[in-house]
Amino acid sequence: MEILHIPFSRMLFCRKPRAKINTYRFTENTNNPVVDIFACHNKKTIKFRFRVHEYITEVQNFHPDFASEINKDSAVGILLQPYECDPRNLILRVNAAGAYFISFGQWYWNRADCTFEKNRFIKISNKYKKLLKAKSPYWELTVEINLPLLFEFINLRKWEYTPGIVMYGNFLKVKKTPMEDSHFGMWNDVVRSSFDCYKSNKLGKFILE
Repeated sequence: MEILHIPFSRMLFCRKPRAKINTYRFTENTNNPVVDIFACHNKKTIKFRFRVHEYITEVQNFHPDFASEINKDSAVGILLQPYECDPRNLILRVNAAGAYFISFGQWYWNRADCTFEKNRFIKISNKYKKLLKAKSPYWELTVEINLPLLFEFINLRKWEYTPGIVMYGNFLKVKKTPMEDSHFGMWNDVVRSSFDCYKSNKLGKFILE
């Protein structure tokens, strides 16, 4: 199990990479872009910034849609099990333009699609247009998750921060089409089917310092 220590930052400055997506066990080619992950948190918000080391291209999807549509573009994913005693986890997939897909559940199957539900717990920012215009060799985006609002949204107990609190999760890099560009990368490695990375007992550990 991989362990990610997420530093406390009152102003949410994520200064340096804390982890990487660099394991491509389930891939059909050598297209294996490394993703740098910057992470920090304060008492209410956990923040992740992703820098994806592949040339930015025009995305196909600019609006929330089904996961299969998001995956036509290169996308990064966050799996987050916010409460140690509850096996449900959040899946958030986002492409370079900030289009996203959200679902909740215990595994990959039979999940509740929450993409179109009103939520106030996720904030996504990116530099898509600027990077696309510059034909950048990388793309990046930032995701902020408000933990009190997330706990309220999924009917968990009230969020209370204490140093050393544990969550579970994983980070993914996904593109399913076209076949010659398809790939599946992860931070916390699983050795069997890629679907195993969605199981609560196959997630890495996040420690909020």
